[in-house]
Amino acid sequence: MKTVYLVLAIVGLLVPGYFIVRLVLQPGLGVAALLAPFSNNLLVALLGADLAVSSLVFWVFVYRESERRGIPAPWLFVLANLLVGLCFALPLFLYVRHGRGRRQG
Repeated sequence: MKTVYLVLAIVGLLVPGYFIVRLVLQPGLGVAALLAPFSNNLLVALLGADLAVSSLVFWVFVYRESERRGIPAPWLFVLANLLVGLCFALPLFLYVRHGRGRRQG
């Protein structure tokens, strides 16, 4: 499973990374432009709310599991979640967690 988590983390970095680069290179980028789709489209608002709550659950899980398994710097996974997305941070954390579980178990 460790290899699967690593492959999923790489995919989770590359796929949104493509869109992040496109977004950053887009002219006229501003906070209002980023938030407009959330107020104009209920489906986008639903997906945004779902992702926000899922990320919050992930943060709680990361801090609890990091404490339990002795994984240092859990804030790095929260940062990965904020900068790239849950699709990168979650498999990355599971990859690290899997390695820690093997050493301790």
